[in-house]
Amino acid sequence: MKKFITLFSALLVALAVAACGKQTPVEKLRKITDEVEANYSSYTEEDIDKVMLCLDEIEKDMQEYVYTEVELREIGRLNGRLSAYLTKAFMNNLGSTLGDFAEEFGAGVEGFFEVLAGDSEVGEDTDEGELSE
Repeated sequence: MKKFITLFSALLVALAVAACGKQTPVEKLRKITDEVEANYSSYTEEDIDKVMLCLDEIEKDMQEYVYTEVELREIGRLNGRLSAYLTKAFMNNLGSTLGDFAEEFGAGVEGFFEVLAGDSEVGEDTDEGELSE
């Protein structure tokens, strides 16, 4: 009888652990929202793409359920927060990309006007190279 109780207890613990490991789509959405909130400032475009793929999977999973009004409000709230943090991550990436582009473009304009002004300090080469014949 003691063996039976021990086995039965072990079975209940195993079932409880298995049940806790399975997350509902709303719980997955909450988890990914919390993760993005904590890490959005360091997200790359790849990270944003991965989050979007996860969201697609969660959306597909959500279609299998019927939600109450309260659950739908929570889903909407989480989606709103997630959208805001992903937008911040995108803007951070865009800002650094635009900064790099502006730096490169500014240097390009500077080099262009150096050549037009005939500035002899930079890039003056009397050898015309392979292109001239």
